[in-house]
Amino acid sequence: RIRSGYDIVDNDYFRTNSSDAQQNVLIQSKKNLPPRYLLSIGRFVEKKNLFVLLKAHRRWIGEDPEAYPLVMVGEGPLESKLRDAAHDQVFFRPFARYEELPALYGLAEAFILPSTTEQWGLTINEAMASGCLVAASNKAGAARELIIDGTTGLRLDPTEESILKTLRRISSVNRSMIVQDAYAKISRWGPQRFRDGILDLAELSQNPPDGTGSFWSSTFLFLLAYQRLSKTKNAK
Repeated sequence: RIRSGYDIVDNDYFRTNSSDAQQNVLIQSKKNLPPRYLLSIGRFVEKKNLFVLLKAHRRWIGEDPEAYPLVMVGEGPLESKLRDAAHDQVFFRPFARYEELPALYGLAEAFILPSTTEQWGLTINEAMASGCLVAASNKAGAARELIIDGTTGLRLDPTEESILKTLRRISSVNRSMIVQDAYAKISRWGPQRFRDGILDLAELSQNPPDGTGSFWSSTFLFLLAYQRLSKTKNAK
């Protein structure tokens, strides 16, 4: 039997702090962010597919005077090459501290994750909880589980043409409706879901169908749940 619900973030933390940032007109200028921008957060490594994103974004900027600049937050071995490949509407920022993330998401027009592979992708959870429109690769587990295309976000293939098509959609979709539906979806993927999933597994390990229950395996799962929930709480 399969149990899910372990890839979660503290939704309330992201929702509250992103909302505070949206209501503070000074935050954007203090953080030296463009008035409107597209956001990418993650390590500068091959699987994030950032060179292809840069190519698609360059084309979008070239064809649409209303296109948003791209803010790329992160660090990694490809940083120098990415900077060389970027144009003047791309802005680089170092890895953000946890407490900086809600404002970055909350002030963005959209968050994009174009990865070629991503077991889950917690940045999708964070962006959805922050009230940010999400455009994510269908190669990310979180996109397949959380995003209904056009309803709770935008799905894309990790190709230049698909990314460009999605960038064009960002400015034309009903953003407020998608963000509202996305939060309704992500609100069911919080610490409570993680706790319930672990406790369900612990109960199953004690009373499995084949009668091979283990006290120690269930105890381990209880401790894992406690540790994960404590970390989530302390991150505030």
